[in-house]
Formats: sequence, structure tokens, C-alpha cells
Amino acid sequence: MFADPRFQKKLERVRTEAERVQNRYKKFNKYRWSDKRFKEMTEKVERLDAYNTIYHLLSNLSHPNPRNMNDYFSESGERLKVNAGPDDRYISESLVATFDFFIHTIDVWNKEFKFGLKSTIETLAKRCGVGVGKLKEGL
Repeated sequence: MFADPRFQKKLERVRTEAERVQNRYKKFNKYRWSDKRFKEMTEKVERLDAYNTIYHLLSNLSHPNPRNMNDYFSESGERLKVNAGPDDRYISESLVATFDFFIHTIDVWNKEFKFGLKSTIETLAKRCGVGVGKLKEGL
């Protein structure tokens, strides 16, 4: 297959296109979408606390590492079971963290633009706290 001239021609076209795109976007770091590190961004919006806790916990759930690989493999009798499909594990944790970021963003936005949503934001935050309490009770 690799010796086939048609394959070599296609491979060369892919290399040429890749080089063209890389040259066009040289100023961008291929591993980041911003010139700031994520930690710097969280400091700027006064959420270093979330970076040091929630971000790392959720990163462990979404990026492969030895700790979360246990979630993908289990033993069933004498067989190894691979759990690669979608499931509902960690949805509650993810929703709580997402709401925390959301409510903080809305609060900052409200303060900046003076929309007068303070009581609405406080009500939402309290409702979330009640919901989290119910989740804990169900564990």
C-alpha cells in the first residue's frame, strides 16, 4: 500500500496542505487557543479557586489518565469488560461545576453592566445549593 504511487501522491498533497496551513497560522500555539495560559485567565476573572479545584477534578474526568482509566474497564467473571460508550456517570458533578461558572459569569456581567439582577442571581444560587443538598442525600 505505502509503495503504491497513488498513495505517495496523496501523501505528498497532504504534506503540502499541512505545511501551507502551518505557515498561515504560525503565530498560534498548536496546543492553545489563546496567548494566555488557562491559569492566567482564571486569575484575571478572580476564579483561581475554581482553577485549583473544579478545573483539575473535571480535567481528570475528561482527559485520559491512570486514575480515570478504571472507569472504562471492569471485570465480569473471568472477562474484562470495556465501557467505552456514553453513560451518565459524573453528570451531577459536571452540572454543579458548570452552574458555578455560569452564575459567576452572570454575576460579573450584572455588576459590569448594572442590570439589577442581584436578587435573581442570589435566588438561583440558593436553588442550586438546595439541589446539591438533594443530590448528596441521594448518595
